[in-house]
Amino acid sequence: MDRLLGNELFLRLLSLALAVLIYLQVVGQPTAGNVQRTLVGVPVRAVGLPSALAVRSIRPASVAVTVSGSAKVINELNPLRVLASVDLTEAVAGTAAYYVQVSVPPGVQPLSATPADVQVTAQPIIERESPVDIHVTGTPASGFGVTGPVAPANLVVALRGPASNVDQVNQVVASVSVEGARAAVTSQVTLQAEDRTGAVVADVLVVPASISVTVPVGPVQPQKAVLVDPNLQGIPAPGYRLVSITVTPPAVEVLAPAGTLSGVGSVTTQPVALSGSKGNVEATVLVVEPPGVTAVDPTSV
Repeated sequence: MDRLLGNELFLRLLSLALAVLIYLQVVGQPTAGNVQRTLVGVPVRAVGLPSALAVRSIRPASVAVTVSGSAKVINELNPLRVLASVDLTEAVAGTAAYYVQVSVPPGVQPLSATPADVQVTAQPIIERESPVDIHVTGTPASGFGVTGPVAPANLVVALRGPASNVDQVNQVVASVSVEGARAAVTSQVTLQAEDRTGAVVADVLVVPASISVTVPVGPVQPQKAVLVDPNLQGIPAPGYRLVSITVTPPAVEVLAPAGTLSGVGSVTTQPVALSGSKGNVEATVLVVEPPGVTAVDPTSV
């Protein structure tokens, strides 16, 4: 032993071994003053997923993460800065177990994730075509209706998304409102992929996302133009007289059943008061619909 202690090389090797042993003991023990904290319900994110795949499920969807660090750092730790993820770079369609990786802020040491592995089900992204159903909603103005086919007709669009989602699509719908319309309605409409219950199916891309739809709206009864005879009430002030009457527009379109329409030669208005006037009188008044008339257009002059 004395000979070994007198050997310089032996002393160097012994010193190195002791240093390594001390280092391992220090690293293996929690730092004085360190505390641990377990964060429950940390969501598991999928990263690196190939573009041809979509994640259908991650089970469980969250894990418990235990971290350590100084009491100050751990007590002030924002749970949102602790992230759990699975690397799906090499994923293929199907279900497989993936190791949960934990990312933490500086000064925090991750100890464990529970469970350490999660089951991820990946499915392929697919595409298929679907016809578009154009739904006309609302009621046109009285005497008006949809008078022809809606354009475009026989339109087909593409659907793209996770296979299970695309398979849920029962119809692609474009909804156009003609509420109160007296003429053709043209609208840029967003297309919606719906299931059999009419609910929108999530994560399905419709290409194109919107289309221009035209719904022809026109009179559904005979119509003709008749003059407007304003209903003037009262007389001007003494020394003044009525010089002229101007109606804008001078005529309106009247819609009515054929038998009624033939008997309508003109229409009148709500009263226009002239009593005591000493200058021009201007008024916007409603047109009075004769009995049996369905509608007049415009409704005021």
